[in-house]
This record gives sequence, structure tokens and C-alpha cells, in this order.
Amino acid sequence: MQKARIGSASLDFGTVRSGEMAVVSTFICNDGKRRLLIRSASTPFPELKTSFSSMVVAPMDSVQLKLEYDTKGKSTGKAEHDISVFVNDPALPEIRIRFSGTIIQ
Repeated sequence: MQKARIGSASLDFGTVRSGEMAVVSTFICNDGKRRLLIRSASTPFPELKTSFSSMVVAPMDSVQLKLEYDTKGKSTGKAEHDISVFVNDPALPEIRIRFSGTIIQ
């Protein structure tokens, strides 16, 4: 059976200037014996984009999840967003990731 695991469920993009792009990445791992399928990623924030190096994770392998946050027009201060990644692991169908950092002028 497939078995999903996230490299880090809390990602800090550090400090970026307003208007810059904040980029961080982590890994979605498959510790199981069957292919793990990444079905989708969801966030209610249109300025936060997700991309995967592949939507299929072979057994005992991993793929990169890249998060890009466009801070153009965002207020300065602490920013926190949640991302959900949906996979075909019956024990963990939704992986939640917290994405945070600080925006300065």
C-alpha cells in the first residue's frame, strides 16, 4: 500500500520585501509499496502557487513540492497560509502544510 509522508509540514519563507516572490520547497515521500498519486493541491489564496516535480511518487521515492508566494500588494508583517495536498493514501488522504514568513517594506 502507498504511504504518504511530508518532508516538513511547516515551511518558513523567511523575510521578503513587499512585491518580491517568496519561494520554498519540501518533499512528498512515499514510504509504501504502491504508487502514491498526488490528486491536487488546494489553498484559498490565489497569490500562493504550488507545483510538483511529478504527480506520481514511486514506492520508496519522493517528489518535490515547490511553493511560490507573490507578495505584491500584501501588507507588511507576519503572513501565514495553509495548503492542503490530496493523495491516494487511505490513511492520510490530506496532507496539510503551514506556509509562513514576514513581509517587510
